[in-house]
Amino acid sequence: MRQVTLAEFLSARFQGLTVESLFERYESDRQNTQLTPAIRDFQESADFMRQVDDYCHQLPADQLRFTNIVFNGEVFFAKEVITKIAAALPKAMQPADRFLAIKNTLIKRLKHRIDDEAQAGLVNEIIDQ
Repeated sequence: MRQVTLAEFLSARFQGLTVESLFERYESDRQNTQLTPAIRDFQESADFMRQVDDYCHQLPADQLRFTNIVFNGEVFFAKEVITKIAAALPKAMQPADRFLAIKNTLIKRLKHRIDDEAQAGLVNEIIDQ
């Protein structure tokens, strides 16, 4: 097992994360209207987060909205398929568990699709070339 420092762990974990500096925030506040800081203050408040949490826990599965999962310009998983997966889950499931179950179901279907594609004749032709 490899040991890493906290800095190495955090840099690997948050790779690609863009963090706004205080200077950037100050500059954007100066350029925006007076309403923008008020909206941001509300969105950063504990009350807003509590409302979002309550909404997530009360939202029924049939009201969840998904988008198509697209790969190379082609729809890989249609939003209707994802909606059916979500609707088939138990109603009492917590939101985090619901999304985890949807993700795991999509991963299983992806693995089956990969296996099917690997057995296709086109793959063997490309390998033989």
